[in-house]
Amino acid sequence: MENTNSLTSEQQVGVQKNASETVEFDNWEAAQQFFQVARKRLLDVNNWQNITDGLSSTFIVRDALGQSVGHRFPEVGDYFQIDMPGLGNVAGDGHDWVVVEAVEDRSDAGGDRTSIRVRPAASPLNDQPDVAHFLDAAATSTFTVCRVGKSVTAEVHGRNEVSNTETESLLDKVRNVVTAVGAWLGFADVQWKNLAKALVDQEEK
Repeated sequence: MENTNSLTSEQQVGVQKNASETVEFDNWEAAQQFFQVARKRLLDVNNWQNITDGLSSTFIVRDALGQSVGHRFPEVGDYFQIDMPGLGNVAGDGHDWVVVEAVEDRSDAGGDRTSIRVRPAASPLNDQPDVAHFLDAAATSTFTVCRVGKSVTAEVHGRNEVSNTETESLLDKVRNVVTAVGAWLGFADVQWKNLAKALVDQEEK
């Protein structure tokens, strides 16, 4: 199963980010069994902070109306409400928001793959039209776990990351630029690397 089959967007503008972690098994049966563990961790977005050391942001999955989905796995049209340390996003009522625009869950002769792609979006909880995220709507983040043979890999890919200055709030403009620069200087690298490690950690979570 080639990486080109993932939902990762083509890089066109701004900054790109990549993090990955791979674990190897003695046989494909063990790898296939563990893939199901990693897949469940990936889809249990509400629990990411609890399984990941050093993940300072919290994620809550909400539906198109902004209601909590409980323990249901994310679907296209859902939102991630992201609570980050520091100054919150005015347009998002203190939160950053992304919308789930694609979900892939498949198996074939080459292996198994589950991916979620999200994009910065306006908050579903208010009537503000501005994108409520420190990156603009050109950016995507793709979260993937896959099994190829006896290997299971977790990946996070950020593409087309440009700071969001297209917002009416001057406070948000400044906050978004500062947050984006911090992410590009390495903050996001550490966060996503830790998440990738957690998704394929062989210790029980």
